[in-house]
Amino acid sequence: SRSYFKLQEIDRKFNLFKPGLTVLDLGASPSGWAQYACSRVGGEGGVFAVDVLEMKSITGVRFQKLDLSDADTAETVTDWMGDRKANIVVSNMASNIKGYSTIDAQNSLSFTLNIHS
Repeated sequence: SRSYFKLQEIDRKFNLFKPGLTVLDLGASPSGWAQYACSRVGGEGGVFAVDVLEMKSITGVRFQKLDLSDADTAETVTDWMGDRKANIVVSNMASNIKGYSTIDAQNSLSFTLNIHS
C-alpha cells in the first residue's frame, strides 16, 4: 500500500526502526504501517496494532480491536503489552469522512480534541 512505502521513505531518511524494538501502531487498519514495522523490527521485536476497524492477520503483529476514544483503552493496551514498552508509536488515524465539508470539519476537530485530551 501507499502507506507502507511512505513509512519506508520516512524510515530511510531518519533510520527509526531497528531490530528488537517494540512498535505500537494506533489506527493500524488496513495494516500497511504494521507490516512495514514488523519487517524492520524482526522476531526479537514486537508490533502491537490497535484499531476500531478489523485488520487482516499478519504474522508477527499482535492486533486488538479497540476504540481509542474510550477512556479505558490506554489501560487495556498497557495491560495487553505486558512488560514491553513501546520504543516507537506510529499513528495514521483520522476521523471518518462523510462527504459533507461542514460535518467532516467538525468531526475532524472533535476527533483531534478527543485524542489529545
